[in-house]
Amino acid sequence: MPNSPTFQRLLLTVLLPFLLCSAVHAQKQATMDDLDHIVGNAKFVNFGEDSHFMTGVHQYVARMFRHLAEKKGFRVFVFEAAWNTEEAFADFMKSDRTTVTPEEQFYLNAFHSKAIVEMLIWIRDWNRKNPNDQIRITGYQPEQPVMDFNALWDFAGKSDKFAAADLKTKAAVCRAGTGEVKTNIEFIASMGKRLRSGQPTYTTADRAACNQAINAIESFIEQNKTELIKKNSRNAYLEAGAHLKSLRTYLNTLTYTLDQLTFNKTATLEEQRALQKKVYEEGDKARFEIFEILRQTRFKNKKIFFWMHNWHAMKYSNEVDAFGRTEKDASLPPETISIGTRMAQAYGKQLVVIGNIVAKAVCKNPICTPPPVREDSLETRFATRFGAGSALVNLLKPTAADKLLPLAVSGSLYADINQGHFTKVVLKRQFDAIYYLSETTATFEEK
Repeated sequence: MPNSPTFQRLLLTVLLPFLLCSAVHAQKQATMDDLDHIVGNAKFVNFGEDSHFMTGVHQYVARMFRHLAEKKGFRVFVFEAAWNTEEAFADFMKSDRTTVTPEEQFYLNAFHSKAIVEMLIWIRDWNRKNPNDQIRITGYQPEQPVMDFNALWDFAGKSDKFAAADLKTKAAVCRAGTGEVKTNIEFIASMGKRLRSGQPTYTTADRAACNQAINAIESFIEQNKTELIKKNSRNAYLEAGAHLKSLRTYLNTLTYTLDQLTFNKTATLEEQRALQKKVYEEGDKARFEIFEILRQTRFKNKKIFFWMHNWHAMKYSNEVDAFGRTEKDASLPPETISIGTRMAQAYGKQLVVIGNIVAKAVCKNPICTPPPVREDSLETRFATRFGAGSALVNLLKPTAADKLLPLAVSGSLYADINQGHFTKVVLKRQFDAIYYLSETTATFEEK
């Protein structure tokens, strides 16, 4: 009986409050000095968060980036969001507004919060004071079909042969490049409306025709490459390639998977997991390739801060497993490769990866309800060690006390607000540091 899972969960329930009380008195808050020691001279910092929509994490990210900008020379902030975020915020950066529009909220995605809007205002103030040393913001996600088509029409439209090629007519089947829908948020909302009405985002025939149209645009650009580079620029040509990659990923990975998960009612758990692997691995591959283009065209020699979910940030994402709230829920199968893994391979020791553990999320929404305690829960062990407050643990140079934490053994992380489990996680292998937070509210409940 004492070794049974039920008894162990009961024991944790009874003893954990006392353990936390004893630990909290010794707990110090995570400091920027801790961050300095971890980041060192790195050119890239990848911050993974336990879940999206966590107020405490948003507040820490804003503090962290401001410090890195002021003390370490970081000049690019990258959201896990659509990659024309900078263009989308051009008006905000020119204005004196202290609130964002619905379209700007779309680009902030899960990262819209009071703390992040305040950070954007700080960036705007910095840029006005330092016009020759500005901070840039961007994303890398291929979820901006309206912007992609508009950019391609602007680029290819400078060719004398553009009108005769009739590319806009060919691409009408894609629906995002006709001009009828003005913004990405309107277009993506229209996709949701189609699904709710029982229609796929694209029929098989429409998806094939849209792919043919994208191929025709690519062929036109390559056939007229010299003229188009002369009338635009070499960088614009490279970014046209990113727009084509973005459109293909949106069409053939993101919306395709959404259609399959919505309408294939007979799909087995294995088939669902294969689709999850497809959308995450192909999506993260496109994200990495798009951002590598942006590093050439916009952010050469810049120090860059990335913000994304823990799994996306992991250095060896292919070694972990994942599932939803229960093991019967389809989620990421093992051997799925994230953007963070690709970054780690490309950037090597120039990259520092900081993961995140949150012991408890508090909100009125049912999705914040914690799951049953797992025996291998990393959250429980960190809560026992640190109690209330926060801590930044250097996994490369842990203290003697930190070495008592489960840093080099396999455990599970629960993404509280996202309702997903990550298992087989060895913290020291996946991250260079861990930001621990004992408790947080949800940004979508901010007043």
